[in-house]
Amino acid sequence: MTQESSFNSAIIDILAGTFGGIGQTLVGHPFDTIKVRLQTQQYINGKPTLFKGPIDCVSKTISREGFRALYRGSASPLFFAMFHNSNLFFWYGIGLRVSGVDSSKFDIPKVLLSGAIAGSGSALTETVMDLFKIKMQGQIGEGKYKGVWDCASQIYKVHGIRGMFHGFVPTLLRDSICFPLYFMGFEGTMHYLNANNNGNPSLAVATLAGGVAGFLFWGILYPLEMVKTRLQYEPLTVSSRKYHGVVHCFTTILKEEGFASMWRGYVPCLLRAIAVNSAIFLGVTYVRRRFVNHKY
Repeated sequence: MTQESSFNSAIIDILAGTFGGIGQTLVGHPFDTIKVRLQTQQYINGKPTLFKGPIDCVSKTISREGFRALYRGSASPLFFAMFHNSNLFFWYGIGLRVSGVDSSKFDIPKVLLSGAIAGSGSALTETVMDLFKIKMQGQIGEGKYKGVWDCASQIYKVHGIRGMFHGFVPTLLRDSICFPLYFMGFEGTMHYLNANNNGNPSLAVATLAGGVAGFLFWGILYPLEMVKTRLQYEPLTVSSRKYHGVVHCFTTILKEEGFASMWRGYVPCLLRAIAVNSAIFLGVTYVRRRFVNHKY
């Protein structure tokens, strides 16, 4: 591949990811708000203090705070989702070129390697995006933060620029494992369902394949997400924090709340994952089909 064609491919990867990011926020943010609220609510004697489940959480959130509360903190995800997804697909494109994937074949080891490169390369931006989002979504009522920028400002005043990357370790751990599964699910579905389509990407199949990718990312290793959310929702003051790291958080949740608690918020998360990633890959495939003859 020439330098010029590599540059053009990178631009298309970034543009495709940007369109995917817009779809991600519009479709998925309400699901994500419910997931975060279920994950971060306090339990007393094993009983929830606020919400009995996903439907109860949706009902109480809308009745008490209005429909817009489901999109609380969406300014950060909308901007960062475009940036994050463009960054993710940029790194995935690099991974595909580095591993030497043949687009006419479904090479599982090379796709897994490309997914690991993409997940590791994009973890830094996703850490920042998720930190702001979780802080905002976990608030009930008025809360501590007036908005995304106020949240960023308060974090910066207490911890400086380093504070923006609180939760990087669990994010990197999750993404380096889950994104290989994610891209394997997408590429595998596209390869087998488009086998008789002369290599032309079908938007319907891309939407279905995106749902498969979303399930494989979120549906299997969900406890990693639980630990990451708990760590990023911790108070700004270090002395007030309950958890000392990934392992301590994991073992504390198991000890105090049981194994079932590791799957709290699983249903809205899974519904969101399928819907969001269907929208992401619909947008990505549409852009690729418009600008390049790319086999997906």
